[in-house]
Amino acid sequence: MNKQKPEIRLLYRYCNEQGMTLIELTVVLLILTTLATVALRSTTNLVEQARWEQTKKRYEEIKKAIIGDPDVVINNHPDISGFVADMGRLPANLHELLGQEYCDNDYTIVSVPGTADQTACTTGAGNWIVQTSYTAPTASQIGYGWHGPYLMISESSNDEDAFTDGWGNIASSANDPNYGWNYAITAAADVTLQSYGKDRVAGGVNYDADYPASATAIVKDDWLLDISSGIDAEIHAANIPGSCDVSAIADGKACVDAGWNWLAGGGYKCFKTVAPFDQDTAITDYATCSGTPNRIWRWSPNPACSDPSKTTKASCTAAAGTWSGCNAAVFSPKAFCMDHGGSWNYDSQQICMRINYRSINASTGATEITNIASSGSLSINSDGNLKSLHFTGFNNTLGGLNQLPAGSTAFTINHFIGSCQSLPYPATICTGAAVTAANCTAGTPPVGIWNAVNSSCYVANDALCTATLGGTVKHSAVSIAPVIKPVIPRKPVPRIVW
Repeated sequence: MNKQKPEIRLLYRYCNEQGMTLIELTVVLLILTTLATVALRSTTNLVEQARWEQTKKRYEEIKKAIIGDPDVVINNHPDISGFVADMGRLPANLHELLGQEYCDNDYTIVSVPGTADQTACTTGAGNWIVQTSYTAPTASQIGYGWHGPYLMISESSNDEDAFTDGWGNIASSANDPNYGWNYAITAAADVTLQSYGKDRVAGGVNYDADYPASATAIVKDDWLLDISSGIDAEIHAANIPGSCDVSAIADGKACVDAGWNWLAGGGYKCFKTVAPFDQDTAITDYATCSGTPNRIWRWSPNPACSDPSKTTKASCTAAAGTWSGCNAAVFSPKAFCMDHGGSWNYDSQQICMRINYRSINASTGATEITNIASSGSLSINSDGNLKSLHFTGFNNTLGGLNQLPAGSTAFTINHFIGSCQSLPYPATICTGAAVTAANCTAGTPPVGIWNAVNSSCYVANDALCTATLGGTVKHSAVSIAPVIKPVIPRKPVPRIVW
C-alpha cells in the first residue's frame, strides 16, 4: 500500500479545502497580460528595426550596383564595377539594373525581344528599350555594355516587388520601374534615392520617416572624374636624326674650315706678301697661289650682316639687317656640329593625347566607345629621352562637363598634324622624292597623313613607306598598346606612361 508523507497529505487537503480566491486569479491574469503586452511590444520593435535595417542594406546595395565601391581593393586594384563602369552613364531607372531589355511604359512585360510581349509594348504606345550588349575588353580596348544583373534577386525583374525596401513598398503602377523606391536623376547629374518608410508616404517620423533623410544618394563627383586641370604623361621620345644649325656662326673662316658654305661672300684668296699687300685677283686657286713667289693663300672675311657693326645674327635681324651666315650643305653629326660652333636641332614632333571612354550615342541611345582628344598640341624633341608633359583642354567630354565616367579608360599619345590624329606616336616617317602629298593621302582610308612642315608622310609601318610609297624610312614606328587605367572619382587623375 502506497503511503504519503504527513506533510504532503496536509498540503493536499489544504488545497482541496481552500482553493484560489477571485482576487488571486485576477492578479495572476493581470500579471500574465502585462508580460504578454511587453513581449508583444518588444517583438514589434524588433520586427520594425529589422525592416529598417533591411531598407538601409538594400539602399547601399543599389548605390554599389550603380557606382561600385572603389574603396574596396581586390588583388591590389580598386573595385571598379557597377552600371556606370560598364555603361558610362547612370541608369534611367532601377529596372535597368535588373533587366537588359524592357518596355518603358509597362515594366511588367517580359523582357524577351521579338515576342508578342514586345509587340504589345510598342503597339501600346511604349518603347522597347534595349541596353547595349556587353563587349569584353581586350589588350587594346576597354569593355563596355550591359553586364548585369547588378542586383541579386530571387524574383523576376518584371515583378512589382523585385527589389523593394524593407517595408515591402512595391511599384505604384505598371509604369513605375523603381519597385517602390523614390529614384530620379537630377539636372545636375546627381541621383536621388529614398524609401518612404513604414507609412509609404513622404515625410513622417520614427519608422515612418523617409530613409535616408536626404534624398541625394549619389552626386556627380561620385561617378565622374574632373579632368579640367589636365593629365600628366611620361613619354619616351622617339630618337629621330636631327640637323646642325650653323646659321648663327659669324666667323666665316670657321665655317669654311668645317666644310660648310659661307653665304656672305669672302673666302680664301691669294694675297701679295710684298707691298702693296693687296689681293692678286688673277689667281683664284690654292695651288697656283702657293706656287707663286711672294704670294699667300689666306682668309679674306666679309661680314655676315649687311650692317658691319652687327656681329651676331640676333643683333643683325633686330636692326633690320640681312644676315648671310654659314650654311651646312651636307649632314653633320651632332658631335662635329657642336665642336665647330653649330647648334644641334632635334627633330621636333607635335603630339596630343586621346582618350577612349564609354558614352551614349545621342542618335541611337547605345553605349559605345567615344574618343576625345586634347584640344592643342605639345612639342616633343625626338632625342630618345623621357619627357614629362601636361595635356589640357580636352574636347567632347561627357555632356560637356569636362569629366570622365568611372571605369577602365584607354589613353594614347598621338601625332598632331593639323589636328589630333588617330595615328599613335611615334609613327613611321616616310621621305623621299617619290613621296608626295597626293600618294600619301590616296585611298580610303588614306595611306598616311601628309605633314607639309617637313614634307613627309606619316604611316603606320615601314612597309607602307617602302613598298607602297617607294620612300625612305626616316624613323620606324614603335608599336605601343593603349594605356588602360582605372578612372576613379574623387581620386587623382591617372598619370600616363607612354
